Amino acid sequence: LRLPAKWRETDIEVLPIVDSTNDRLLRNPSGTALRVCLAEYQTKGRGRRGRSWWGAYGASLLLSWGVRFTVAPPDLQALGLVSALAATRALARAGFPPPGIKWPNDLVYGHAKLGGILVELSGEAGGPLWCVAGLGLNVDAASCRPLATGMAPISLESVAPDVPRDRNVLAPILIEEWLQAVDIFQLHGFRPFQEHFRDFDALWNQPVVLF
Repeated sequence: LRLPAKWRETDIEVLPIVDSTNDRLLRNPSGTALRVCLAEYQTKGRGRRGRSWWGAYGASLLLSWGVRFTVAPPDLQALGLVSALAATRALARAGFPPPGIKWPNDLVYGHAKLGGILVELSGEAGGPLWCVAGLGLNVDAASCRPLATGMAPISLESVAPDVPRDRNVLAPILIEEWLQAVDIFQLHGFRPFQEHFRDFDALWNQPVVLF
């Protein structure tokens, strides 16, 4: 794992089972600027609005990263989109077709969901901010089951069965891409990512139905 010099003291934790990788980082904010938690299985994984996120043991990529901001970066609400863009770049580097991003937090192939991002914050007004972004990604078909949202699930195995799905290779690439994105984001906000997001926006130029 090739980390920029400023992130060399990153605390990386790999667990067989955890309630939630996000909760693990939120409960134990690191004294270092960055902390990463990966797990084989979550007993209480969740997505937006408290919806549960399920994945078979060893068949998903379950990864959370926590970063400490001394001052909240501009456009903080876009951190989830920036994390999703980092994931699309990482998957492309690993040889997979890059997924689309369905606002605000889904990674999709067509109308099927590959994974999702959940961003949570901890801190006090005017003080340091601990930001945690969690990624749940269906790697093998065994990790797929019907979703509460009604979307069909999809896995990297079904999208590109001939591409190696080594999570030990994919996880470091994801972390590298996210670190690069965070370095840019904390200085310049979302503006440098706007054009790139449009390229992967799954809702761009789609028809809208008004009720």
